[in-house]
Amino acid sequence: MPDCTAETILSSFLPPVRDWFAETFGEPTPPQAQGWPAIQRGEHTLILAPTGSGKTLAAFLWGIDQLFRELDESADRRISGSADRRIGGSANPALPVTDFQLPIFPPQSPIPNPQSLAGIRLVYISPLKALNNDIHRNLRVPLAGIRAKADKMGLDLPYLNVAVRSGDTPQRDRQAMLREPPHILITTPESLYLLLTSPKAREMFRTVHTVIVDEIHTLAGNKRGVHLSLSLERLQHLADAPIQRIGLSATIEPLDEAARFLGGYEWREESADQRVSESANNELRMTNDELANLPLPPSPPLPLSLSPRPVT
Repeated sequence: MPDCTAETILSSFLPPVRDWFAETFGEPTPPQAQGWPAIQRGEHTLILAPTGSGKTLAAFLWGIDQLFRELDESADRRISGSADRRIGGSANPALPVTDFQLPIFPPQSPIPNPQSLAGIRLVYISPLKALNNDIHRNLRVPLAGIRAKADKMGLDLPYLNVAVRSGDTPQRDRQAMLREPPHILITTPESLYLLLTSPKAREMFRTVHTVIVDEIHTLAGNKRGVHLSLSLERLQHLADAPIQRIGLSATIEPLDEAARFLGGYEWREESADQRVSESANNELRMTNDELANLPLPPSPPLPLSLSPRPVT
């Protein structure tokens, strides 16, 4: 691992995110210190670390940071006459957190069309429904702490919308999610499959840029894992941009197979330098005058090979 100080590792985060983490935890744990550089570069990343080592926060915190940036930039493009705006607009009072959602913006927000900022950006997938509910509750701590730190710094952050979707989610909350898609979705492999199958629900996933797969050791090598692999490829096909995949596990071996499961496979064109056609060899025997009079042949399509996506 490169020799980096905590200040260097945290320097890429927004000031309220960086200061909240430093005051709450001090220095990054090894999974965070080693995982964040790769995650910040946009690489698919597999983090293997014991329970309680901070690997879940390592996966979430950069995504939260990027959400604040993205929503703030989107809001700034839609707001006119807000010269004193810094990170997220005018001061917003804290609103109560419900069991299923945090508000994107309060009612007095100057944003004329909050729905235009909606859409799922980060998907957290766990095979355990109980863990999903714990993650939803635990997300309130960094979100509330970062907002409190931003308030002390005189900065305002966009509100993030968080939702849980599983087989136990009431119908009214499922419909509310369709009307106002969350920015962070916490779900199970089976519920993700159902959402991607629904013509209306799958439109929420076009804005996804990060997927976190927790407890990956319980999925790799079984039918649920195969099912999830298919859903992840469908999600990538649906999204408007490449999706970063982050895998978490407390114990899994062998790591290279787990990494291939997480990253999946993609079709890649073989390099033209790898192939020398017989026709090209024949043309080399012709004179320059003969070559000049020949029409250029159409370039044949490069053959495709199925290759695993690299995972750090």
